[in-house]
Amino acid sequence: HRVRLWGTDQAIAVSRSTAEQMRAKWGARDVELVYNGVDIPEVHAAVEQQRVPAEGGPRILSLSRLSPEKGIDVLLDAFAQLRVDYPQAHLEIAGSGDLASELQAQAQRLNLGDSVTFSGFVNPIEAMGRSDMIVQLSVWENCSYTLLDAKAAGLKTVATAVGGNPEILGADELVDRQSATLTQDVLQAMRAQLQKGEPEPFTWISNEQMAAQTVDIYARVLRGGRS
Repeated sequence: HRVRLWGTDQAIAVSRSTAEQMRAKWGARDVELVYNGVDIPEVHAAVEQQRVPAEGGPRILSLSRLSPEKGIDVLLDAFAQLRVDYPQAHLEIAGSGDLASELQAQAQRLNLGDSVTFSGFVNPIEAMGRSDMIVQLSVWENCSYTLLDAKAAGLKTVATAVGGNPEILGADELVDRQSATLTQDVLQAMRAQLQKGEPEPFTWISNEQMAAQTVDIYARVLRGGRS
């Protein structure tokens, strides 16, 4: 990465956190910020078309690879405790990965039964349509499209305060990934979000704005300009 960056005229980062990492780790000289764009009305409408009315308790969704850095084991532990307050709660773990069998075994040890579904590869719009909240406990995210789409769709969210996540979510939606009480922190954050009313309207740059910002950077570099 360091060699590649020193051979470029301009670098683009999708979050402030990513830009800081590029400078600190690899000595990037010229880095400009262009967030990943999301077309909020289109995403919201698409998810609403797939909306499945809730018939029981809250429906939690994990939409990521089944790998250690995604923290799905922590989510399972927190969800098992959440069911004390919400006995009809349901957790959908979408995605595939090396930890699939291990996570399924964990769900069995926690006696979660059919309150957890391992759905494998899914259409994310359809999955969000049958969910009320997305929980994402990654070790790192640059600028998560999962969180952007969830916010655009009006879902409640809980995520780790890593990478670009704090640039998308509010403080009450974030948990410290390094906390010694991470499972309890996730549990409390989920409880707090479920007790809140409708989420505040979400604002973010559109795909058109993202493209325009990127084109502007390209044009300046081609003219020999700098950020």
